[in-house]
Amino acid sequence: MGHVRAGEQLDRAQSHGRQLDGTQEGRLNFLHMIIDDLRPDLGAYGRAWARTPHLDALAARGVVFTQAHAAVANCAPSRAALFSGRRPDFSGVHDLHTPLRSRSSSIVTLPQQLRRAGYLTVGYGKILHGEGDALSWSTQAEFADNHTCRRARRGCDGVEWSYYQYSDPRRRGRVRQKAHDAPAGVEQFARPTADGGVRAFDLLHERGPDANPDGEGFTDHRLASLATRALWRLRAQPRPWYLCVGFVRPHLPFISPARFYDAFAPDALPPPPRLAPPAGASPLTARSLKEGGTEMVIYHFKAREIAPPRGAKQLGADGRRLAAAYAAAVSFVDAQARAALRGRSRWVDIALRGVSRLR
Repeated sequence: MGHVRAGEQLDRAQSHGRQLDGTQEGRLNFLHMIIDDLRPDLGAYGRAWARTPHLDALAARGVVFTQAHAAVANCAPSRAALFSGRRPDFSGVHDLHTPLRSRSSSIVTLPQQLRRAGYLTVGYGKILHGEGDALSWSTQAEFADNHTCRRARRGCDGVEWSYYQYSDPRRRGRVRQKAHDAPAGVEQFARPTADGGVRAFDLLHERGPDANPDGEGFTDHRLASLATRALWRLRAQPRPWYLCVGFVRPHLPFISPARFYDAFAPDALPPPPRLAPPAGASPLTARSLKEGGTEMVIYHFKAREIAPPRGAKQLGADGRRLAAAYAAAVSFVDAQARAALRGRSRWVDIALRGVSRLR
């Protein structure tokens, strides 16, 4: 397939719906995968250390963007922009707390538009930032899967996705207690505790337990299983469909099952490329980097209402360990994407090539 914009794919799908009989055979189906905080650290982008064969294979069949940028370097505003087609200055979503529809009642999301065109719209995992959206998704009467609070991080069917679901709560408790007890400062951020060498810094990455080396039951493994089951059911019914799967990794903390974590030795990866703000960065970004306001620095402070230390940077010697842990998290989610890709059909293959551009 040649270069086709995502909006043109949607127009084409709606055109099929007007011209044909409205059955699944007459319209494109869409499998949309969202991978949280994914940098271009894939083999498809020339990263020699990456172990991402399934996403690389998808890229080889589609189009890879080399100049694709998020609307905002923050989760909720960038997702709101992607799904609504509106920049943050139009949608009013600039932070992690503003619901997408709170500033405008006229917003129409991508799945909402497809639903209007007669599609079943189903989603699992982190799609918007912890909020559901009833107007976007098919009801249980249309597609019964017992997810009655679709895509919400917490809802009437419990916690659907979690950053920490597969970390060791005892280890995390020791680290968090240290963050409370230690004076603010970069030295305390990296200093070992007296009870076994756990540092506040170590909250940013973790190796999964030996008893579960493949991560069975981990959040993203569970999401891949849900998506696979949904794909089989969607393919067996007559309506066209849109399935969105929002994987959580490689978002912080960089926690991976043992098999993936052990595959990346820190000395095998290059160090993080930048200690200073990039050329041309906005004043806000430059000040944030200079003062230690990046998510990596404040991650374990913000949940405990402790001000991050000014100037705290944990790159240096620890940077390679974090880079390796991030690569492991990317490799793990690549393996989960494989499960969803295996469930596609001939008709979804076309849509995948279009959606694969939305990185």
